[in-house]
Amino acid sequence: MLWWPGHRCRSSVGWVRVALACLFACLGTAFAAPVVWVIASDTGSAYKEATDALVQQLERGGLRGSDIALTNAKDFHSQETPPKLYIALGTEALRSVLAVEPRAPVLAALIPKSAYERVLRDADRKSVSFLSVLYLDQPVHRQVNLVMLALPEARRIGVLWGSESVQHQNQLQVLARSHGLQLNEALVTQSGGLFAGLRDVLESSDVLMMFPDSQVYNASTVANVFLTTYRSRVPVLAFSPGYAKAGGLLSLHASAEQIGRQAGSMARQLLGGSGNAVQYPAEFVVTVNDRVARSLGINLNEVDLSQRLQRLERRP
Repeated sequence: MLWWPGHRCRSSVGWVRVALACLFACLGTAFAAPVVWVIASDTGSAYKEATDALVQQLERGGLRGSDIALTNAKDFHSQETPPKLYIALGTEALRSVLAVEPRAPVLAALIPKSAYERVLRDADRKSVSFLSVLYLDQPVHRQVNLVMLALPEARRIGVLWGSESVQHQNQLQVLARSHGLQLNEALVTQSGGLFAGLRDVLESSDVLMMFPDSQVYNASTVANVFLTTYRSRVPVLAFSPGYAKAGGLLSLHASAEQIGRQAGSMARQLLGGSGNAVQYPAEFVVTVNDRVARSLGINLNEVDLSQRLQRLERRP
């Protein structure tokens, strides 16, 4: 029996109980389940930038470092005590989270809309209490506005649709009609027809608007696509800075940091019981390929374009 000098035995037992209670309370705090789990598809620079911006936003909302757990899709596994929110950055991260049948809301970010919908088709989402998403894609109206700002004389827009991107067709058709623009479209099927469709579209288009679609634009096709558009002297609005550098005239995209910052703001709203479950990037970057612009005789300034596009979106 424990006995401390100067105290009776019963008093000693009471102090021991208090000490043990404090110890277990401290251990419980030290090993408490994280409030948020952040799962990244990869460890590359883009995911690190997004994660850093995301964590900064969460900490601004009052979370501590110990409240946020970071891992990657390969190492992620189910938790006995679920967090209040899972945040999946990228396609593979979302697959990993849904595979463990999470018992908490899930926020997906840094993922194209087509990839997000493909993952949902393949997964059983019955156990997910709430699912929200921040798409990587730019909204269609913003792309149309950029074309009109950068190429005001362009009235004919060419588009190649694949099985993933064709979901945007109706919206683009409505926007084109409302702005007095003509759409020249071709559907690329699994059996081929990409370059036949591309040649037909370019013959009667002032600009080619690219939409993310692995069936149309991928490592095997994109070099020849840009070579064909360059020979036809048709400028291209791309959806990534890599494609702008590869031969597009300009690109419209959100940076990883911008996505991470907005995902953090969404997470704070979701933890507070509010927020929009589906969002597109609020911030964006316009990139101009000066070499292509000079070859086409077009004078563009990416900072000016970005500012004008932002002002246009702020109009009531």
